[in-house]
Amino acid sequence: MAQYTMTYRCGHEEQTQLYGPTKGRERKIDWAKEALCPGCYCTQETKQRTAALASSGLALATFEGSSKQIEWATDIRARKLLELQRLLAKVQAGDKGIWDALLTRLAGERSAKFWIDHRDVSAQTLGRRVAQATGLIPVA
Repeated sequence: MAQYTMTYRCGHEEQTQLYGPTKGRERKIDWAKEALCPGCYCTQETKQRTAALASSGLALATFEGSSKQIEWATDIRARKLLELQRLLAKVQAGDKGIWDALLTRLAGERSAKFWIDHRDVSAQTLGRRVAQATGLIPVA
């Protein structure tokens, strides 16, 4: 067990404690040279999700909140709306109007806090809750 400085492809460095045989440690250090650091990797994923969401044609609202809240909520919103779009593809034709209205409602949500508060809720549950709260479907 020893501390190593991992230098990633993006140029960022990180102190990491590595375990195991020397060969295994060296492999991890070599891997880091070809990989993005965790922060850059997450940023890249968020950009890809946001681009996919933007290309879907939904009008996304501008967030209200602190810069950290907005950054965090942007990723959460992208993950949840993309998941809801995947679910929508499986819905029967008669229910599509409700789902489209729901996606439009969620895409228009301006509060970053809303998305952060619902980060641990599945996309399906979030959709059901919002649909019931807005009267799109009856409360069971």
